[in-house]
Amino acid sequence: MHSMEIIVQVGGFIILFSVLSELLREFLILDLLTRLLEFPFYLMGFNKDLISGLVLGIIEITNGIKILGASSAPLYQQLALINFVIAFGGISIFTQTLSVINHSDIKPPIYALSKIFQAILAFVYTMIFYPYIEGLTHQTKMVFNLFQATYQSNIWLQTWTHICAFLCVFFILINVRMVFRRKS
Repeated sequence: MHSMEIIVQVGGFIILFSVLSELLREFLILDLLTRLLEFPFYLMGFNKDLISGLVLGIIEITNGIKILGASSAPLYQQLALINFVIAFGGISIFTQTLSVINHSDIKPPIYALSKIFQAILAFVYTMIFYPYIEGLTHQTKMVFNLFQATYQSNIWLQTWTHICAFLCVFFILINVRMVFRRKS
């Protein structure tokens, strides 16, 4: 039952922060934040199209990364900010984590600082190492094209998500059954 409560909490946080992201767009707060961050992005030499993706990524990782990846900015700028957002995880994931670790010895301020530090390191490492891996992009595109061609003709790859989802539900049901069996 505790596991199910945690799953509902996590789902609730995801929905809450997705709605918050949409409200930022609707009430033009995102536009205001974008204008405020234009000058720092200009100083860093970054494309201003990435600002809204970064702001939304700091709030909720999925929407932010989607916008960052779809922008017309240079690839190294997209990757650096995507790595930053993934390493930080977003406020949504931060609150999800806090709801799970609230009875542990982990201090939320220390956890927050470590996530910020991790995000900064991910950004810096991407900026440093991108020139060394830039030449590999052709090989990477070949691998993705090969996977897509294989994916279309392979039934297993087409249904793997359904199989994984079934196994997750199956294991949750087994876990719930074992919990009830222990209580009785």
